Amino acid sequence: MSLFNPEIQRVLDGLRQRIRRYLLIEGVSRVLILLAILFVVSFVIDVAWFRITRLELPGWFRRGFLIVMVATLAGTLISWVVLRLTQRIRGKALALVLERRFKHLNDRLITAVELADEPEDAQSIKSAMARRTVMDAGEQIRALDLDQVFDNRRLRRVIVIASMLVAGIVGFGLINAAGMQRWANAYLLGKDDYWDPFRKNSLTVRILAQPGDRVREFSADGVYRHPRGSDLTLIIESSEAADSPDSVTVYSTCYASTGTRSDEGRAARVREHEYRHTIQRVTDNHEVLVMGGDFRNRTPLKIEVVDPPRIAEVRLECDYPDYIGRDEEEDKPVVVQGAQVILPMETRFHFVGSVNKPLRGFQIRSPAMDLEFGLPADAEIGDAPLTATLVIRGEEGTPATVVELPVEQTKDWFSSDRLSFSVPFHLGLGSTEALAAVAASESGSVPIPLPPDLPLQITLEDDDEIFSQEPSRLTIRGKLDQPPVIETQRTGVSGSITRMATVPITGKVTDDYGVALTEFAFRTEAETELAQSQMSRSPEGTTEFVLQASEEERYEKFDVLPLELQVGNTLTLTVIAEDGDNINGPHRSQGEMYEFVIVPPEEILALLADKELNLRQRLEQIERDLQAVQVMLLDARGQVADREGVIAQGGSAVDIDRLSGLIESVQERTISDVHQNHTETRTIELLMQEIRAEMINNRIDSAEMLDRIDRGILAHLQVINEQDFPEVDQALALFGLQNQSRANPTEHIDVADLALDRLLQRIAIVLAEMRRRESFNELRDVLARMLERQRAILEETRDEQTRDLFESTE
Repeated sequence: MSLFNPEIQRVLDGLRQRIRRYLLIEGVSRVLILLAILFVVSFVIDVAWFRITRLELPGWFRRGFLIVMVATLAGTLISWVVLRLTQRIRGKALALVLERRFKHLNDRLITAVELADEPEDAQSIKSAMARRTVMDAGEQIRALDLDQVFDNRRLRRVIVIASMLVAGIVGFGLINAAGMQRWANAYLLGKDDYWDPFRKNSLTVRILAQPGDRVREFSADGVYRHPRGSDLTLIIESSEAADSPDSVTVYSTCYASTGTRSDEGRAARVREHEYRHTIQRVTDNHEVLVMGGDFRNRTPLKIEVVDPPRIAEVRLECDYPDYIGRDEEEDKPVVVQGAQVILPMETRFHFVGSVNKPLRGFQIRSPAMDLEFGLPADAEIGDAPLTATLVIRGEEGTPATVVELPVEQTKDWFSSDRLSFSVPFHLGLGSTEALAAVAASESGSVPIPLPPDLPLQITLEDDDEIFSQEPSRLTIRGKLDQPPVIETQRTGVSGSITRMATVPITGKVTDDYGVALTEFAFRTEAETELAQSQMSRSPEGTTEFVLQASEEERYEKFDVLPLELQVGNTLTLTVIAEDGDNINGPHRSQGEMYEFVIVPPEEILALLADKELNLRQRLEQIERDLQAVQVMLLDARGQVADREGVIAQGGSAVDIDRLSGLIESVQERTISDVHQNHTETRTIELLMQEIRAEMINNRIDSAEMLDRIDRGILAHLQVINEQDFPEVDQALALFGLQNQSRANPTEHIDVADLALDRLLQRIAIVLAEMRRRESFNELRDVLARMLERQRAILEETRDEQTRDLFESTE
């Protein structure tokens, strides 16, 4: 008979099931508690982190926390549930549990379990007492309350805690579904922007770029390239669907070569949903963080500082008008230095600008028109053709006209590396009208008409869509081809001439680009229009043309004889000139007008005689002045002798200085008088040459008259001016030097006196020749006055006879 008792086995199996249920409930409860704790911890960490930083938790942290959370839960589940449930619970262990809980079993149950576990052969030999023990144990175990084995308070406490936590989390999820969704997005779905749908504030950061207050976006990776040295203005806009924060703070970090510097600034509210903040004179790279309300940009916005585009050089490759004769200069571009350049009007030129970095486009603005060239605003380099737009402004109050220039004519405006650009212009006098015609037809071509003297502003745009901070300014002035400038002077004649005279005209004609024609223009009193007469030489396009027939005759002559004028007629004579402007010209100008009266030859001779008489009187005064100089030299010689005597007798220094001062005063006065009379004598020589020329030009000269002037007067005057006066001047200068050094200047005084003697002797010769001529002239004048008086008496006699005749008739 076996010692196995089914009742004992049933009780033990029931206890085993209850233990496993207890362990399952406790293990699951503990796992739920841990799960709730981990959820709360992760949720609190996320909220706390967001409140501090306004940012989502880093992805690595959330992923790591989720891994730790899953691992902890899995470990807890395995250790507290799986391992405990799968652990084998032996009958002896269960019997011991019951023995310890129910003391009245008095080891019967453990004995019965051990006997039941023995082989049947061993059981068969057991005594009846053992069987009795098993039976008693079976009877006693049937009445046991197995619930007393378990400490249900502990289990209930765990269940309550777990239930409360789970219920709290479920309730929290029902109340704050957004928070639960945010937690799931953060930890389970791993989204980086999981806070965005739940933020109260949403800010967008843009750049207000200059010039033109252009709103620029950051790139997809949060980078904006900014021109070095200019102010950076951030536009911070709050979404209208979100709340506007009370304040927005901008944190900037500057990465300079000298180190890192951080700044904090409050953005200014400019309207309900817009704030602005300016960082002045940005010269180094920056990182920017924007915080407002519960918003903060996740990664710093990067400001990369780059050099703005600028013009390194401007040169004008010119095609000048053919008539100005500057073809050889067309191979030499005009390099612009400064803010303006002057070109001849009607010049066609290429405006070539070299820049510091590749360009995307450029603008040339002026009061009359704007030229824009480059890529469209949203196009990428190489994706779209370059376009040239000409905006022509009309009269005030009228809309501007936009004209697209043909692409085939503008495709070469950029160089291959886009480091230079070239625009063809035509600087013309009629460019304003040409622009109006382009606007009227709404079709343009190159070169572009450019009115002169327009202030141009050139603005560049580079590949980063950065514009020049300050436009380059240039004014291209057009130099109009002015009429020739005529500077003339009559020479060798006066306002009275004979009918056989020739009129010499000296001077020059100048023009900016060349004189094409010079002529005499004249009219008589019976004519109203000027007639032309050719000169002996043609200017042939020179910019400065000197009026001269040859190297010997440095003047042009106008011959009066072919006009067959009579005594009493008048002649008006001038010089006219034309330039070679075959586009806007030619331009003609007229020189000074000269009026001449035709008189008989004897009147010219009388006028010349009067001039010579005046010159003789002036020369006589010079003679008297030089004789006075001799007297002063004689006085100076006496003063020198007195000084030498004082010195020899050992006189006082005061007396010596006084005499030296007197001598010096005489020397200075004599040299001044000599200089003055020398100048006057030169004038007399020139005026005598004029008298000689006037005789020749009026054709009233003779060999005897010319020989008298040449040999009797001019030859001596030339020696006087070129030799005698310089000798006197030199002797007087040496006299002064000797006196200043307190040496005896008597020798130089004597030399000056001898030179004056020679000078006066030669003047006397000239005066003698003039007086000999004057005697004849005076006699002629007396005879002329007698004849004039006789004619007057005859006129009076006729008048008296006529009066008597009328009285006798009455």
